[in-house]
This record gives sequence, structure tokens and C-alpha cells, in this order.
Amino acid sequence: MPRRAYLREAARQGRVELVHDPLEVEVCPTMSGIDDPARDPTLQALKRMASRGGDRGPLFDQGILATVSQIEREGYFTRGGTASLLSRMHIQQQSAARMLTDEEVAGGQRFLAQRGWTIEQGSQYAHGALFAEGILFYFGREREQ
Repeated sequence: MPRRAYLREAARQGRVELVHDPLEVEVCPTMSGIDDPARDPTLQALKRMASRGGDRGPLFDQGILATVSQIEREGYFTRGGTASLLSRMHIQQQSAARMLTDEEVAGGQRFLAQRGWTIEQGSQYAHGALFAEGILFYFGREREQ
């Protein structure tokens, strides 16, 4: 099932709320199809892995845990939010390509400043969040097919 059709059907069933904003944010459900995050095996495996700490560093693990925490609170995660912004900021800095508006850069810089992080540290955090989102999104699509 194509992604848009899957999301429309999930919205019809009340499992997700679809939103749109200039950052192309997409709201996704807990992806294993289990309504209770505490019983979601994929989510719990990610939480255990990040809580133990891995070889990619504590900021990567914090990114995973941020995605897990959002699902535990809200029942879904938001794709294309802060993690995507931080990744694009890092790419923009490395390549000098203009990918973001001044407002987006200012928002990313505020996020980093609040935590006392460099863009490289923010990128590590973003990679963890995007890693978790990718796994959860993949399992969601596979589950519905």
C-alpha cells in the first residue's frame, strides 16, 4: 500500500492525525500496530538498546530515546521535525548549500543553544532520532501490507 494511502487509512481509523506545515512534518503512529507503547516490542527494543548505550555515543542514544518518549506520551512520533532540521543544518554548514530559511536556522540554533551543543553534537542526536523513526516507520508500512 502506498505511504499516502496507508496514512489516510490510519487517519480514518483514528490511529494518526495528519498534519502539514512548511517543514513537511508528518505524524506517524506507533508502527507495530500495537496501541499500547508499553507492549510494542519494536519500541521497547529500541528503548532498551538506547538505555544501555551503544557504540554511536550518548547523543545518538538520546535521539532514539526522544522518539521513544514522544510515542510513549502521544502514541505517535513526528517525522521531519527537529531531527530533520538539525541534519539539514549540519549538511548546510558542511556544503555551504542554502537549504534552510533564516527562520529555520534560528530555530535550530535555539535548540542547540538550550542544550549547549555544537552542530556536530546536534547532528549525532538527530541521527539517533532519525534511526528510530526509520525503523518504526518501516515496521509500520510492512505491518499494513
